[in-house]
Amino acid sequence: MAADDQVTVLPAGTLTCLVTDVEGGLIESVVNAHGGTLPAEPDAHRDTTAVFASAVNAVTAALEVQQCVSTMGLRPCIAVHTGRARLAADGRYTGATVERAERLREVAHPGQTLLSSLTASIVSGAMPEGGRLTDLGPHRLRDLAPPERVFEIRRGDVTGDPMPLRSLDSVPNNLPIQLTSFVGRTDELAAVGLLLA
Repeated sequence: MAADDQVTVLPAGTLTCLVTDVEGGLIESVVNAHGGTLPAEPDAHRDTTAVFASAVNAVTAALEVQQCVSTMGLRPCIAVHTGRARLAADGRYTGATVERAERLREVAHPGQTLLSSLTASIVSGAMPEGGRLTDLGPHRLRDLAPPERVFEIRRGDVTGDPMPLRSLDSVPNNLPIQLTSFVGRTDELAAVGLLLA
C-alpha cells in the first residue's frame, strides 16, 4: 500500500445518523468537518446517510448543511436519530436506527431539520451555537411503533411557525380525499345496483 493511501475505519456501536435527500457529494465536506462519515458511495435513488460518533456534531452538521445548500437554492429535508446501527456488507448502515431516521426524514418539509426525542435530549444541554429546539409532539411514522416525539431544530435567524409534519397523524394514508358522499342517496345507489345486475 502506498504511503498516501488511507484506510477509512467506519465507526460502530451507538451512532447518530443524519439522513437527508441531498446528494452526498454536496454535503461531504460539512460531514467530514464535524467528524462524520459518509459510509457508502452515493446512490441517486436513496437518501444520503452520514454517521457521527457525537450527536452534537451530527446536529451541528445538519444546521450547517441547511445553511450551505440554501445558497444553492436547495431546501433539504434532514432527520437525525441516535442508536445502534449495523454496518452491512455493501458499506451501508442498517437497522432500526437508520430506519427511524429515514422515516423521520420522510415527514419533514423542505428546509426542515427534525430530531428524534433521544437525539434532542442528548443535544439539549449542549446546543449547537445559534440552534433552538421546538417540540412538535408525538407522531406516528410509517411502519414504526410506538409514536416518536419529534423536535425541530432551527438556526436562530429562521423565523415563523413550524409546518405541520406529514406524519400518519396528519396524512393517515395515501388515498385521495372523497369529494362527494353517497350518504342519503338511496335512489342513486338503487339505480347503480340495477345497472350492475
